[in-house]
Amino acid sequence: MYQVIIISDLHLSEGWDPVTKRLSRNEDFFFDLNFQRFLQHLAGRAERGGFYYKLIINGDFVDFLQFTSVPEDETIGGEVITKRERQLGLGISVVKTLWKLNILMNGHWIFFHALKEFVLRGNEVIIIPGNHDIEWMIPEVQERFKEKLSADIPEDKKTEFINRIQFVPWFYYDPYLSVFVEHGSQYDPLNSFDYFLCPYRKDGTLELPAGSFFVRYLFNRVEQYYPFADNMKPMSRFICWALKRHETWFSKPPRITKFIKFFLNILTKAKPIDKEWKKELDIRQAKELQRKAHDARLSIAQIHDLKKYWVPSALHNYHRLSLLKSFRDNSKLDSQYYLKRAVTIQQIYFHLL
Repeated sequence: MYQVIIISDLHLSEGWDPVTKRLSRNEDFFFDLNFQRFLQHLAGRAERGGFYYKLIINGDFVDFLQFTSVPEDETIGGEVITKRERQLGLGISVVKTLWKLNILMNGHWIFFHALKEFVLRGNEVIIIPGNHDIEWMIPEVQERFKEKLSADIPEDKKTEFINRIQFVPWFYYDPYLSVFVEHGSQYDPLNSFDYFLCPYRKDGTLELPAGSFFVRYLFNRVEQYYPFADNMKPMSRFICWALKRHETWFSKPPRITKFIKFFLNILTKAKPIDKEWKKELDIRQAKELQRKAHDARLSIAQIHDLKKYWVPSALHNYHRLSLLKSFRDNSKLDSQYYLKRAVTIQQIYFHLL
């Protein structure tokens, strides 16, 4: 017997430097000890009640976009570290993501020790990728995470431990407890993926939505000056406020204007996906949809009923001017917009039962 606990949007990034004990200025999660007590409480409650928990981390568990540290070496795993990466942080290849994962788990050692203890006490962890941690879709990243979390567990217990950690693409569905969970970024044009189940470019790196470039190219630099910025909603309102403080933004090196130029470079990425590559992605995603239907014990028709409400990615379906305008208009997507989407999905869900 089990119960489900759902959390989301923790946005862990580089955390505490294990040597200096300083916290990254882009870090948004400061609650490692609180999380440890939370999991200890859940594990104790489960043991007393004779059941176990499924802890569902529903997207944006990690904010890989806010990793700005880079290795001192010129290359990493045979890949060159570019000048732009020195300014903005490493890109999203497999090798560079694995480097970030190591920084993540070292910088939040209390958090991940607590998560390991929670699993060792018989509970499960289910991770759903979000738009800020789409890197969880990479098989090598999933395997490295499990490997590091289980590093000092005896071999006779390791397989059982690893089997209690799952990565679930798109959504978690449990008809027995009447639970349907998804992150929701597929309903926001700035953060949606046209190929969420296989979000790859031709070169093998991940394809990011427009909102991710906003964080990577501009907002990380904003947080260097205003670490609290991510707590202000909508983000556009904060940006307008900050732009009025010219003495802070434009007089102190490095000038923020350079990063605004990086942000405007997003517009150059606003174009349709290459037709031939799109055909390949259509084939790949069709296979992934079939696999999702099998794993969720749903028909492919039911899967398509859910998928048809995804909104097209602004990056590949908007013209440049429309994309620029969408950054302004996105702040107008209030709770009613998402509530209507949730109600629609709920109505579909009841037909699934």
